[in-house]
Amino acid sequence: GVLVLMGPRSTYSQQAPELQVRTVASPEDRDADFYSDTYRRGMSVTHDNDVFAQDTDRDYTGGIHFSFPGTRTARAAQPGFRALKQADNAFRWWDNRLRQNSLKSSMVRVGLLVFTPEDIENSEPMYDDRPYANLAYAEFSEFSRGRTGQTVDYSSLTIGLLGTGIAEALQKAIHRSRDLTMPNGYRHQISDGGELTARYAWGRYRSVLNRASYDLTFGYQAGVGYTTDATAGLNLRVGRRASPWWASLSDFADRANRASPALRAYSARGGDFYFSAGFGFRFQAYNAFLQGQWRESEVTMAASSLNNVSLEAWLGITSQVRNLRVEYKVRFRSAEIKHGPHVRDQLWGGLTVQRAF
Repeated sequence: GVLVLMGPRSTYSQQAPELQVRTVASPEDRDADFYSDTYRRGMSVTHDNDVFAQDTDRDYTGGIHFSFPGTRTARAAQPGFRALKQADNAFRWWDNRLRQNSLKSSMVRVGLLVFTPEDIENSEPMYDDRPYANLAYAEFSEFSRGRTGQTVDYSSLTIGLLGTGIAEALQKAIHRSRDLTMPNGYRHQISDGGELTARYAWGRYRSVLNRASYDLTFGYQAGVGYTTDATAGLNLRVGRRASPWWASLSDFADRANRASPALRAYSARGGDFYFSAGFGFRFQAYNAFLQGQWRESEVTMAASSLNNVSLEAWLGITSQVRNLRVEYKVRFRSAEIKHGPHVRDQLWGGLTVQRAF
């Protein structure tokens, strides 16, 4: 989910050298060395599943995601970041901001998103419910902190395949091991057999309030590609926050919980233990997971049957001790389908385990 809030520097006592003691940093001081490669190496694993929030198996039914931050990762994935830079130039997102930003960081994420209708036991096409869909992807993202420390810019390029057989094989294996209902309709999925897709996204986040016991962040972002949409929202963190305010950027994720860009051992400040909550509004112009892409799909939904605006909300808890960070979040999205027998809100949960090296 890299960037730092610059505040007053810690100072040393002017007494005898052998008695020098570093004073406690103010809440606004979030240490520029969060950008040091020493703290930006690591990885995280995120598992999203609707059963983490309710006893269902539908809509965004689950996902698995692996994130790798740091410049070493960026060097190993140079083609992806060169493509991201070209997209940034084409959309002119970074045109003026890079001249003003002093600190940047990169992250690579690979994973799988899986969507299913409500009745997964039915092997026939269901034209009045959402289709089966899945995306296997690689995402290349960059974060940059503004000079004032109050803003963070973000852009990402995602390249993936729709409609592969990976999701069906994985979901059937899980359901077989737990003696659950088998999903029988994957042959009707979006872009069955595989279709190349991509998405470019950008956003800006701003620290609105930063106090000893809480902080508040405002963010907006937009994307063009397999989902074309724009969002804006607020996120509140309450509790012990050794990490900087931009550690909460993961809360503004679309579907999957995004790993926090704040990879550092926080034991000097007691570590993180806080609750987070937020809400936002999403305007959606196109969604390939529902409407399909260029390749013909057997089951799709027309744009006229979908809501263009949805409400999103989330509630989570985060704990970090030394270099191990664990986040659990429950996410809500209001109904995407406008009318028919399958109008329903969505609820799912996500668990992220993050390790800094």
